[in-house]
Amino acid sequence: MIITEVFFGVKCNRCQEICKDDEHAYWSDEDSAIEIAHESGWAEIKGKHYCIECHEINKDSGEIEVYEEFPEVLKTLNKFIDRICFGLDRRVFENERTFKVKFHLYKTPILKGFEHEFIKQLLGENLISIQYPEGKFATNKCEIEFSKPSK
Repeated sequence: MIITEVFFGVKCNRCQEICKDDEHAYWSDEDSAIEIAHESGWAEIKGKHYCIECHEINKDSGEIEVYEEFPEVLKTLNKFIDRICFGLDRRVFENERTFKVKFHLYKTPILKGFEHEFIKQLLGENLISIQYPEGKFATNKCEIEFSKPSK
């Protein structure tokens, strides 16, 4: 017999990260998904969820402060990496001036020519580097660093 089962997960409204515990990313009921997210340090504000990388708790007021929304260029880059480059384990790191996106390539050791060109055109003068780290555990890894767009 074939049956349909619906599963629930929690995705960060800022960075699109999926909440995971040691074994699972999806649960059979919504309450369990939300409970695991809260136990993992995630915050919920007005029905939106934020991972530990995208918010902090104000030490004075105790209120949750969500970091500034990701710029559209970063959202577009993330979608391109996920859907076209088949990037795995994509992570976004940010400091005051730059973003760095790290991910693993699915089948190729480096980006294909058209992928490289698209990223160069998308980021334009903000692109700092596209690197492929070498080393024992850096197989098929790519790092893209770019300046935060001016507002």
